[in-house]
Amino acid sequence: MDKITDEVNGYFRPELKFNYKSNTFLLMTHVLFAPMYWYYHFDILFYYNFISIFVFTYLYLPLKRQEQKKYLIISFSEIYVYMILNIALLGWEYGYQTYCLGFIICLLLCDFYMGKGLRVNRFVKVTIAADTIVFFAFRIYFYFNEPLYHAKEPYVAKTFYVCNSLVSFIMIIAVTAKFISIVYDLESKLLNSASTDTLTGLPNRRKMYMVVDDERSKISRDEFVALAMMDIDHFKVVNDTYGHKAGDEVLKDLAMKLEKIARENPAFQVFRWGGEEFVMIYTGKFLNRNESEIFFKDLQEKISNNDVEYKGKKIAYTITMGVTFYEGKIELDKMVSASDELMYVGKEHGRNCVVFEN
Repeated sequence: MDKITDEVNGYFRPELKFNYKSNTFLLMTHVLFAPMYWYYHFDILFYYNFISIFVFTYLYLPLKRQEQKKYLIISFSEIYVYMILNIALLGWEYGYQTYCLGFIICLLLCDFYMGKGLRVNRFVKVTIAADTIVFFAFRIYFYFNEPLYHAKEPYVAKTFYVCNSLVSFIMIIAVTAKFISIVYDLESKLLNSASTDTLTGLPNRRKMYMVVDDERSKISRDEFVALAMMDIDHFKVVNDTYGHKAGDEVLKDLAMKLEKIARENPAFQVFRWGGEEFVMIYTGKFLNRNESEIFFKDLQEKISNNDVEYKGKKIAYTITMGVTFYEGKIELDKMVSASDELMYVGKEHGRNCVVFEN
């Protein structure tokens, strides 16, 4: 279980790529508030806002250097101090408390993506708890106390509240969209990992069953289907003579050749069954048995007339195939079993051949 957890966590190791757009958005938000602070004589906030503008201007540098951790620490610290200062001086009516929600969501995402993925960091938990306490402490405080600054015009507080709520919701929406994108990306990677053979890069047995299930729903009654089971002849001898790494090179060489043929011929699909065995499916509405036999004979001859170079030595290898045919449907287990039996018939009669179903 720990091994699986570590593998899943590994997908979160790449750092979250904050781009210039997000930093520019934060910078322009402070630029927008500067004249408003000045006009309404919020002196402390006006002067502090210049510090905020300087901070987000400076943060282009760690972004350029891809110093993501440094960017996160500085930007989150600035936003949090800015939020507390505004709530403390302006009170509850200006909407700065909405940043508390956006702050929590951003913090969780960054920890999820850049940290352990499946576990919330203890520091993050403490920070979220502190943020929650700050939120409710200010709410209680301003039930009984007036803030230091208060604009005379009633629309000012409402204008600030709308602006701050908009910024917070944009932040929440953007982070949520990023989170969903990460989850979909993780799901895709895990599915691909579970369906791909790690050595050869070919679809594995699990993927083959998925593909065949999909084919069953598409295939018409007059569709032609051929299934071939392939095995490398004397593969154990290759491993014993040259080593298992040499055997891996042979498997990869064969997979590369089969994959190339599959790219050139959409009717042909190849999967790694296991060990030195591969399964191939050849299907199409306008195919027939004669064309299929020609195709597999040609494939067998092309592969058996090649060799692999490993540490200055050329390793020749051949293959044996058993091929079965069905029309109108795919009965995978029966076809695999029948093809496997035909393949072993070929091995018993000299190998390096293709045996077709009668």
